[in-house]
Amino acid sequence: MGDGWAYTYDADKIRGFKQTHQPSPWINDYGQFSIMPITGKAVFDQDQRASWFSHKAETATPYYYKVYLADHVIVKGNNFVAEFNKQNGYLSKYAVDGTEMLKEGAALTPNFWRAPTDNDMGAGLQNKYAAWKNPGLKLVSLNSKTENDQIVVNAEYDMKNVSAKLYLTYVIN
Repeated sequence: MGDGWAYTYDADKIRGFKQTHQPSPWINDYGQFSIMPITGKAVFDQDQRASWFSHKAETATPYYYKVYLADHVIVKGNNFVAEFNKQNGYLSKYAVDGTEMLKEGAALTPNFWRAPTDNDMGAGLQNKYAAWKNPGLKLVSLNSKTENDQIVVNAEYDMKNVSAKLYLTYVIN
């Protein structure tokens, strides 16, 4: 990956679909850009937003292309949809009766930091615990299973800046 091509037939990940733009040849306004459907925050690095796919889940005809991008865990019920991003493990979409509960580009993310209080300042805690402002979350694993008629989604993270691990469990019934 990272060779400048957003999509090649022999690749196992799609990094985007390259487009060109030239409104008129005499304007000399020629540009290239890449399109990639994602949920959550915009990711501009093609290697970071790449998604695994299979040609078995691909339909390609002139002027039409359809593919299943496998980097999300999607849980659907009678009146809701929950989607977890496989690259970071975050809940990136939650809709009930067609109403989005998270703003576009938002995700439910762990947060270990709050604004320091006067007491914190007096004790120097804003410096002592500064590493918790950005604990260096890195997804180690994301899996889902069915237990007792419930779907359980587990995410495990390394937090290198605080030498700790984080385990998140979502239970959907």
